[in-house]
Amino acid sequence: MPQVTTPFDPYGQQEPGQQQSGQQQPAVGPAFPPPGQPQFTPPPQPHVAPYDPYGAYGAQYSTAPSSNTDSKAILSLVLGVLSLPLAFCCMIGVVTGIAGVVLSGLALSEANKTGNTSSRGMAIGGIAVSVVAIVLSVGSMFLGIALNFAS
Repeated sequence: MPQVTTPFDPYGQQEPGQQQSGQQQPAVGPAFPPPGQPQFTPPPQPHVAPYDPYGAYGAQYSTAPSSNTDSKAILSLVLGVLSLPLAFCCMIGVVTGIAGVVLSGLALSEANKTGNTSSRGMAIGGIAVSVVAIVLSVGSMFLGIALNFAS
């Protein structure tokens, strides 16, 4: 009968159940460490606080969000935006634009003192829009005068 050989395994592993002559299977280590060696102790468990129905997350939020935006800053931005279409109506845009610039200046100085960034941004926006509206209003006034004299 011909002899059956197993294919060469480049990693030196054997098929399960086969043993080479002169070698024994490695024994499984003991379940416990030998005496004299330190045994594993589990890490201490962290302290768990008693159950809090509101939790730590609910304590940092208020029930109603508070708005720190200054009313002068809001009004200055509203006047600036309103003065844009009014820039072409009989100098009304100049009046609302100047009121917007004055209120924006007051709101900006107050926002710089308190450090309120949302009021500061609205005040800067109110100044920018109001100045643009004043320029448009004065420009449309000069354009109307020039067209009146040209005819």
